[in-house]
Order: sequence, then structure tokens, then C-alpha cells
Amino acid sequence: MVPVLLTVAGAAGAVAVGLRLTLWRSHPGSRPLTVALALLMVAAILDQPAIINNEWVDQATPEHVRLANVSNLIGNLITLAAAACLVLTVGQAWGHRHLTRWIGGIFAASAVLSVVLYAVSEAHVTSTMYVGNLRGLALVYVYVTAVALFVANVAVLASLAYSYPHSTQQTRIALLPMAIGAGIGTVLIALLIVESIWPNRFGDWYVSWAWPTAAVMVVAYAISGILGYRILRERPAAAESDRLQ
Repeated sequence: MVPVLLTVAGAAGAVAVGLRLTLWRSHPGSRPLTVALALLMVAAILDQPAIINNEWVDQATPEHVRLANVSNLIGNLITLAAAACLVLTVGQAWGHRHLTRWIGGIFAASAVLSVVLYAVSEAHVTSTMYVGNLRGLALVYVYVTAVALFVANVAVLASLAYSYPHSTQQTRIALLPMAIGAGIGTVLIALLIVESIWPNRFGDWYVSWAWPTAAVMVVAYAISGILGYRILRERPAAAESDRLQ
């Protein structure tokens, strides 16, 4: 199941990003979502079990240098960047381009905080499938990315809920997969937070299904990105409305 989902998520993300890159200059409003799709695809690949369980990086470093769960750290930093791009997409869709620096600054600070928490917690010395199980500062480290992605997905959902009734039929079809992806992401992060507060409440469900569910989220976002590309391709650059496409 994992290889199939990895292939589908990777292929869907690659197609969406590849197509949308052709609009990079003519439709600059499409850039944040394009970058978000690329980052989410890479983060999903890094978060899959085969890579999480691989300890070769930690074993290859000197004894005094510990890099356990380093793929999780890299994946989290990429996810933070993706979350920032999703929030930027929503912000510019409603004409709030002046918030770009604020959004970038907040997520950059979150990335720095993640690195610090990884370095001072048990996360860098104890390999585990789920870093949150280490508790303490390692759990705070998990929360930083979880909250950022939760906020990004909620922002996308709220924006879609408001704009959907006023959109054309073609745009609604393009936005529906994005709504599904944002919904999946929101529920997934909510479950992560609940599992962190009340350990083993879902047994092994979260550890077993978190990555496959995240891969489905990436596929949903990618489909929306492809459909949005088709709409933007037929629209003159000067007429671009930058509505979450």
C-alpha cells in the first residue's frame, strides 16, 4: 500500500507542479500554491515509514553528533514552508499582499523554534516512529508544525467556504478537491493533537494511518492544482483574479 500511495502522491504532485510552472511568469498569483504543492509532495515522501525508520544518517555521524529522526525534522521544516505558502495563497486571494512579510516572518520564526526544540529535546537522540511519544520538549517540537499546518488548512477551508457560493461552476469543480485536502489535513492534525494530549487514545491508528492519509491530502491538493492550471491557462494574465488557484 505504501509504495502505491507514494507513487500516486509523487506523480500527482509532480504533474501539478510541472504544469503550473509554465504559468510562473504570466500568472504570478499562482506561485504560492505551486510552491506549496511542491513542498507538500516532498514532505509527504519524507514522512513515509520507510524513510522514518531509516537510521543510516544517525549511524553515519560521529558518536558525539546525534541526528536521530532527522528526516522528521527536515519534513517538518518543509511542511512549515508549505503551510506558509498556503496562508500566502489565501492572503493574496483576498488582496492582503501586505501581509506577506508578516506571514513569512512568523513561519520563519516557527522553523527556527523547531530546530532549537529538536536540538534540546530527546528528538535528536532517540529514534521513534512518532516523535510526540517522547513527550516533554519533543512534544512541543511536534506541536509547532502541527499548529502551523492546522492554521493553514483552516484558513483554506474558511476561504473556500466563503468564496464557493460566489464562484463559477468551473471554479467550484477546481476548488472541491482543495476543500477535501484541507479538510483531511485539518482532521489529521486535530487527531495528532488529541493523541498527544491523551496518548494511546487511538491505539496505533495514528502511527499506522497518518502517512497514508497525508498522501491522500497531497493528491487532493494536486488535483485542484491541475484543474486550477486549466482555468488560469485560458485566462489572460491581466484578468487574473488570484482566487486560490
